[in-house]
Amino acid sequence: MFNYPLGGRKIDISISYAHNLWLDVVYDAGVLPFILLIAFTLIAAFSLVRFIRLDFPVFLKALLISIYVAFFTIFMTEPILATKERFYFTVFCLIVGVTQGLNMNFQKRKFNLKK
Repeated sequence: MFNYPLGGRKIDISISYAHNLWLDVVYDAGVLPFILLIAFTLIAAFSLVRFIRLDFPVFLKALLISIYVAFFTIFMTEPILATKERFYFTVFCLIVGVTQGLNMNFQKRKFNLKK
């Protein structure tokens, strides 16, 4: 990673992809996209933690936790962006957006009730 910071599949590994979303990005595209993807992943994780702390129904919390765990498990074990399974990442982005939207709507509703 440090010898080839621009990626381009120049890193010598014995297989055609790294079997991990984040390592595949650094292998294909380089360090900068890797850092951006790590930042997006952290935003998603913090969004989920914030969602869990808010006063939502337990069923909804359990559902979103299950979805996030499933996505992170897939991301850790499968080459999502290196193969034709990019749809998983797109759906993950949608789920993160829904989580962010629920968090913002809850905060707005809570703020309006205090007025």
